Amino acid sequence: MRIKKFQEIVDKLRNKKQKNNYDIHKIYGKIYYPLYNLDAPIYSRDYDIYDETGRKLDVIFLRDINYAHSSRKMSKYFIWDKYDFTLDTHCYNGMQMAETMGKPQKRYGFFPESEAIAPYQYKVFEKYKGIEKDFDLIFTFSADLLSKLNNAVFIPFCASPWADDESVKASGGGEFYLAKNKKCFNFVF
Repeated sequence: MRIKKFQEIVDKLRNKKQKNNYDIHKIYGKIYYPLYNLDAPIYSRDYDIYDETGRKLDVIFLRDINYAHSSRKMSKYFIWDKYDFTLDTHCYNGMQMAETMGKPQKRYGFFPESEAIAPYQYKVFEKYKGIEKDFDLIFTFSADLLSKLNNAVFIPFCASPWADDESVKASGGGEFYLAKNKKCFNFVF
């Protein structure tokens, strides 16, 4: 075990990249990255997923660090898929806008956090000049982005309360009541 740790330190000092296809999570241990067969096409398909009322839900590919921990349905109209990049509609958050994959029919960027909370996300336009042209629309409530980008659209992410069920229970309801009962404004594309 000591030799392995020593080798990892030496590799880091030499800037040697890890060959593992996993990271170590604080709670779950090893988490493996998705595997894709690089020699075969990935066939897109239409998912038959319905909500509790029988309404068919759209499935949208999501590349995002903010919701990487969550697989919750965030809208009554669609669900996120974080693996099938052959889907027709893609959404990318902030710096992940530079990590586009596949050939979707529609590609959207979005910024649900403010510059004060996630300033690094807003640096995508400085680091990758002209990247906004690769997206049909960019959803934001940032006055700066709305004034600079032709394809920026105002959406008040900041105005929607959110919480998971445990937070609602712990808070005793109150301001989280709307989020718990799904009566708050969420993502509408």
